[in-house]
Amino acid sequence: MLQFAVDLLHWLPRFFVWLVVPIACISMLLAPMRRSRLHAALGFMIAASISAIFLALETVALGYICCDQARMLLTVLLDFRPGVTMGFTLALVGTIVKPLIGVLPMLLGAAVTGTGAFLLRRGSGPNVLPTNEPVVARQSETVS
Repeated sequence: MLQFAVDLLHWLPRFFVWLVVPIACISMLLAPMRRSRLHAALGFMIAASISAIFLALETVALGYICCDQARMLLTVLLDFRPGVTMGFTLALVGTIVKPLIGVLPMLLGAAVTGTGAFLLRRGSGPNVLPTNEPVVARQSETVS
């Protein structure tokens, strides 16, 4: 299971680049055109939701790895002196930093696409969905 979590930390940023970046780029191309602004907002929402799912998976994998590393550090601390444990801790931090740097594009992508979707939906004008209020016809108006 630990190997699966490590592989997930290495492969999810690559899947992110191949899946979310094209959706965000197409949405950016659609955003300047007035008629396709809602489609661009939908594309940004899809990209943001995929980014959030990938970030959740990365967080779970990183938490699993950190719990395993903490158990190992406690064992090293109990078996050896604190100086050895500090050296081991620095070596572990060096191996965890690279996957954490791979998460940064996902964080940036989620923030940018979420902001883009919010701005495009906010500036789209009136709500296109019908309201829950009943339609009442006056005497001079005809209902069609």
